Amino acid sequence: TWNWNAMDIGPKRDILGELANATKRTISPTTGKALHWGVYHSLFEWFNPAYEMDKANGFNTTVFTDTKTMPELYDLVKKYEPELIWSDGAWEAPDTYWKSVEFLSWYATNSSVADTAVWNDRWGNDNNCKHGAYYTCHDNYE
Repeated sequence: TWNWNAMDIGPKRDILGELANATKRTISPTTGKALHWGVYHSLFEWFNPAYEMDKANGFNTTVFTDTKTMPELYDLVKKYEPELIWSDGAWEAPDTYWKSVEFLSWYATNSSVADTAVWNDRWGNDNNCKHGAYYTCHDNYE
Protein backbone atom coordinates (compact mmCIF):
# COMPACT_ATOMS: atom_id res chain seq x y z
CA THR A 1 0.00 0.00 0.00
CA TRP A 2 1.06 3.60 -0.22
CA ASN A 3 3.41 5.07 2.31
CA TRP A 4 0.80 6.83 4.44
CA ASN A 5 2.16 5.78 7.79
CA ALA A 6 3.07 8.24 10.55
CA MET A 7 5.81 5.85 11.66
CA ASP A 8 7.54 6.22 8.29
CA ILE A 9 6.88 9.87 7.44
CA GLY A 10 5.88 12.95 9.38
CA PRO A 11 6.20 12.59 13.16
CA LYS A 12 7.69 9.05 13.02
CA ARG A 13 5.52 8.05 15.98
CA ASP A 14 2.66 5.65 16.51
CA ILE A 15 0.07 8.39 16.95
CA LEU A 16 -2.87 5.97 16.92
CA GLY A 17 -1.22 3.84 19.60
CA GLU A 18 -0.58 6.89 21.75
CA LEU A 19 -4.19 8.02 21.36
CA ALA A 20 -5.52 4.52 22.12
CA ASN A 21 -3.43 4.23 25.28
CA ALA A 22 -4.34 7.72 26.50
CA THR A 23 -8.04 7.13 25.88
CA LYS A 24 -8.05 3.76 27.65
CA ARG A 25 -6.28 5.27 30.67
CA THR A 26 -8.73 8.18 30.97
CA ILE A 27 -11.49 7.89 33.54
CA SER A 28 -14.78 9.62 32.84
CA PRO A 29 -15.55 12.25 35.48
CA THR A 30 -19.24 11.45 35.00
CA THR A 31 -19.25 7.64 35.25
CA GLY A 32 -15.95 6.96 37.00
CA LYS A 33 -15.21 4.32 34.34
CA ALA A 34 -12.57 4.15 31.64
CA LEU A 35 -13.50 5.71 28.31
CA HIS A 36 -14.27 3.45 25.40
CA TRP A 37 -11.98 3.60 22.39
CA GLY A 38 -13.10 3.63 18.77
CA VAL A 39 -11.74 4.33 15.29
CA TYR A 40 -12.83 5.43 11.84
CA HIS A 41 -11.72 3.16 9.00
CA SER A 42 -12.14 3.68 5.28
CA LEU A 43 -12.48 0.38 3.47
CA PHE A 44 -10.86 1.71 0.33
CA GLU A 45 -8.22 4.21 -0.69
CA TRP A 46 -9.02 6.65 -3.46
CA PHE A 47 -7.09 5.80 -6.60
CA ASN A 48 -5.27 2.79 -5.15
CA PRO A 49 -4.20 0.73 -8.20
CA ALA A 50 -5.32 -2.56 -6.64
CA TYR A 51 -8.77 -1.14 -5.87
CA GLU A 52 -9.06 0.37 -9.35
CA MET A 53 -8.20 -3.05 -10.84
CA ASP A 54 -10.83 -4.85 -8.74
CA LYS A 55 -13.38 -2.19 -9.70
CA ALA A 56 -12.54 -2.61 -13.41
CA ASN A 57 -13.12 -6.35 -12.94
CA GLY A 58 -16.61 -5.70 -11.60
CA PHE A 59 -15.41 -6.56 -8.07
CA ASN A 60 -15.01 -10.20 -9.17
CA THR A 61 -11.41 -10.03 -7.97
CA THR A 62 -10.42 -9.14 -4.40
CA VAL A 63 -6.76 -8.19 -4.66
CA PHE A 64 -7.26 -4.91 -2.79
CA THR A 65 -9.41 -6.48 -0.09
CA ASP A 66 -7.01 -9.40 0.41
CA THR A 67 -3.77 -7.42 0.39
CA LYS A 68 -4.79 -4.14 2.00
CA THR A 69 -8.21 -3.82 3.64
CA MET A 70 -8.54 -7.08 5.56
CA PRO A 71 -4.93 -7.32 6.78
CA GLU A 72 -5.17 -3.69 7.88
CA LEU A 73 -8.44 -4.21 9.78
CA TYR A 74 -7.23 -7.34 11.58
CA ASP A 75 -3.99 -5.57 12.49
CA LEU A 76 -5.92 -2.50 13.67
CA VAL A 77 -8.07 -4.57 16.05
CA LYS A 78 -5.26 -6.81 17.30
CA LYS A 79 -2.87 -3.93 17.90
CA TYR A 80 -5.14 -1.12 19.16
CA GLU A 81 -8.27 -2.95 20.39
CA PRO A 82 -10.95 -0.46 19.31
CA GLU A 83 -14.32 -1.28 20.83
CA LEU A 84 -16.05 0.70 18.10
CA ILE A 85 -15.35 0.78 14.38
CA TRP A 86 -16.95 3.40 12.14
CA SER A 87 -16.50 1.90 8.68
CA ASP A 88 -16.89 3.98 5.55
CA GLY A 89 -16.24 3.84 1.81
CA ALA A 90 -18.28 0.76 0.98
CA TRP A 91 -20.76 2.34 -1.41
CA GLU A 92 -19.34 0.93 -4.67
CA ALA A 93 -19.08 -2.77 -3.80
CA PRO A 94 -21.13 -5.39 -1.94
CA ASP A 95 -20.21 -6.79 1.46
CA THR A 96 -18.99 -9.99 -0.21
CA TYR A 97 -16.22 -8.03 -1.94
CA TRP A 98 -15.19 -6.41 1.35
CA LYS A 99 -15.44 -9.77 3.19
CA SER A 100 -17.38 -7.95 5.84
CA VAL A 101 -19.23 -10.95 7.26
CA GLU A 102 -15.98 -12.82 7.87
CA PHE A 103 -14.30 -9.86 9.55
CA LEU A 104 -17.29 -8.80 11.66
CA SER A 105 -17.89 -12.40 12.77
CA TRP A 106 -14.32 -12.54 14.05
CA TYR A 107 -14.50 -9.04 15.57
CA ALA A 108 -17.73 -9.85 17.43
CA THR A 109 -16.80 -13.33 18.65
CA ASN A 110 -13.05 -13.95 18.70
CA SER A 111 -11.26 -10.61 18.96
CA SER A 112 -9.93 -9.31 22.26
CA VAL A 113 -12.79 -6.77 22.35
CA ALA A 114 -15.57 -9.13 21.28
CA ASP A 115 -17.58 -8.57 24.46
CA THR A 116 -17.85 -4.82 23.88
CA ALA A 117 -17.45 -4.54 20.07
CA VAL A 118 -19.84 -2.31 18.14
CA TRP A 119 -19.82 -1.32 14.47
CA ASN A 120 -21.87 0.71 12.06
CA ASP A 121 -23.74 -0.35 8.93
CA ARG A 122 -21.27 0.68 6.19
CA TRP A 123 -19.69 -2.62 5.23
CA GLY A 124 -21.04 -2.96 1.68
CA ASN A 125 -23.33 -1.13 -0.71
CA ASP A 126 -26.02 -3.69 0.02
CA ASN A 127 -26.37 -3.20 3.77
CA ASN A 128 -26.55 0.51 4.65
CA CYS A 129 -29.27 1.07 7.24
CA LYS A 130 -29.83 -2.70 7.56
CA HIS A 131 -27.11 -4.29 9.71
CA GLY A 132 -24.79 -3.04 12.42
CA ALA A 133 -24.72 -2.22 16.09
CA TYR A 134 -25.66 1.33 15.11
CA TYR A 135 -26.87 2.87 11.89
CA THR A 136 -25.20 5.75 10.11
CA CYS A 137 -27.24 5.34 6.94
CA HIS A 138 -26.37 8.12 4.55
CA ASP A 139 -25.67 10.84 7.12
CA ASN A 140 -29.10 12.32 6.42
CA TYR A 141 -30.07 13.53 9.84
CA GLU A 142 -32.94 15.94 10.25
